[in-house]
Amino acid sequence: MLIPKRKALAAAIGSLVMSTFSGAVFAHGAMENPKARQWECHTQGGHWNPSSMKSAACKAALEGSPSKQAAFDNWNGFTGFAPGSHTVAESDVKDGMLCSGSNAGFAGFNLPRADWTKTTIQPDSQGKVGMTYYYTAKHTPSFIEFYINKKNVDPNKKALGWNDVELLQRFDIGAGDPSVRHTVNVTIPEDRTGTAVIFTRWQRIDAVGEGFYNCSDVNIKSRDGSEVPGGGGEEEEGGDESGWVSKGDFITEAHQPAVGEQVRFRLMGGTRGDNLVDVYLKITAQNINNNQWVLELGRELNRNHGNELQIGQQQADDTIRFNEQKPRSNQVFVSDKGYGYAIEIVKNADAPAISLDRYTLAPIATTNSGYSYAVTGSSDKSGVTWQWKNVAGDSRITASPATQAKTQITVPGGVPGGTSATFELTGKTANGATGKATLKVNVLAPQVAPTGPASIESDKGGKFTAKANFDYNQGSVSYSWSLLKDGREVSGIDQSGNVKSGLAAGSYQVKVTAELDNGERKASGTTAVKVTDKEEPGTGDYESWVSGKTYTQGNTVSWNGANYIAGYWTTAEPGKGDSWKLHNNAKPVAWLSTMVYVMGNVVSHDGKVWKASEWIGQGTVPGQNAKWKQQ
Repeated sequence: MLIPKRKALAAAIGSLVMSTFSGAVFAHGAMENPKARQWECHTQGGHWNPSSMKSAACKAALEGSPSKQAAFDNWNGFTGFAPGSHTVAESDVKDGMLCSGSNAGFAGFNLPRADWTKTTIQPDSQGKVGMTYYYTAKHTPSFIEFYINKKNVDPNKKALGWNDVELLQRFDIGAGDPSVRHTVNVTIPEDRTGTAVIFTRWQRIDAVGEGFYNCSDVNIKSRDGSEVPGGGGEEEEGGDESGWVSKGDFITEAHQPAVGEQVRFRLMGGTRGDNLVDVYLKITAQNINNNQWVLELGRELNRNHGNELQIGQQQADDTIRFNEQKPRSNQVFVSDKGYGYAIEIVKNADAPAISLDRYTLAPIATTNSGYSYAVTGSSDKSGVTWQWKNVAGDSRITASPATQAKTQITVPGGVPGGTSATFELTGKTANGATGKATLKVNVLAPQVAPTGPASIESDKGGKFTAKANFDYNQGSVSYSWSLLKDGREVSGIDQSGNVKSGLAAGSYQVKVTAELDNGERKASGTTAVKVTDKEEPGTGDYESWVSGKTYTQGNTVSWNGANYIAGYWTTAEPGKGDSWKLHNNAKPVAWLSTMVYVMGNVVSHDGKVWKASEWIGQGTVPGQNAKWKQQ
């Protein structure tokens, strides 16, 4: 049966067939630039065929999210709730869950990892970066808060909590604002470069207090002196549209409701993004068979709300027809392009909601003795009985007691780094209703790495530090230092990590070994250091750089044995960032990890001469990246 656009469709119900319904929440918005990590993973795809996934971080998010693929297909519905005055203090989002909102089923997107796909951002001379939020359903009035992880917090090692982020800016969205996206100029602190997480909270100002929580992984470049276009305005999508407008899929693989749950469909619109249609369908033992509930939901929507929306496929004559042979290929069509919609599963009201005080555990491997870690479950229902179970992974990792909300996860000695296990906590009420939560355990190998200068002058020496991933500041980890040249240990470093002055110029390795006082954990790491002859004046005999002085484009200086020319207005030290370029050097100069190089720059590193074949960012080591060509 064909349905003319914008006509009531009661007669069309007979064309619906029984089919498998499952759908993501096609509302309400997410960070578009820098892209939220769940949107990035959804865009990369492969989550319905995990073996094809290219991103290890996205695959880990899939494995660590109890809702599995629904966490990806629901990329624009990472919600939390802050009723009342809508402050952070009123949010139901717990520490460690900022990136997923209050959705325990999406917990995998909170994993602290270094390999999340990152967006490179470069602030202008005032530190501003244009950031864009996209709305699949508009909610006004509302506001967006932009945060960044604090400088002393490493998001690669810790799931973010509220005390781990600092507010950068708030952007208010007035009532009736028709924009489908906003670009806001957010100021990045001047001392922030490198990897970071931009955390955003888009908060509706209404009685319910629904909000949307996103984490965007970024690599911040130093300020470049340019200006970004004015932001904070609005963009509208497309031009005038008439007739039915497709808003997305009606059915995906994401939702598999159970008996006792409800399927909720909402159509949102108007100046505030209010619910224009709000339909609940209860899943029973009768309608779950052969997915009868899909037919019931379609009938109710098309019969009672056919002027606002339709389910089907658009034909050549602009009519809408429900595809009976391929029901999952149908879409939601709306009569106003400003409408948005959401399809979600509402849990059984009788089922207990199960939460954990942590959803991931990253213990450090030990040699002989096992270590235990407390994990506590809780429920919104009383009288719940509990059961912990290892449902996947290494069976040597155990939970005991298994029948209490609080358990001890024990990792025996000898279980190596890279081992994992998944535990499921089931809570059951007296009437038999159950709820579940999932804990992911990933065992890490002991690790330590020294940090310090990439090069030092022979008459000055240098300082190196290290902290093992099993050092919890309790004074139980000892560190020993050694200096290597050509693979052999030589004198020249003390047991506090101080490289002494007077070393001969050349390439060395600084090695540190960390060991727990009981011998259960031990790790070693090395880093290269170049010892150069004492500082010499620049080969071009330019004026020496002066700290605090302002330089403009074209100014030349000599500093630390090299000549530089200013690319633009700067007070920065030559060799740090990209404001200074190498200039008129008669011989190769020592490579610096802190400098940005351009095509044609010639440096020395590790006893060899290298030439930049293109623009090369900070920390790109000659000999470890093809952009450097050995001469």
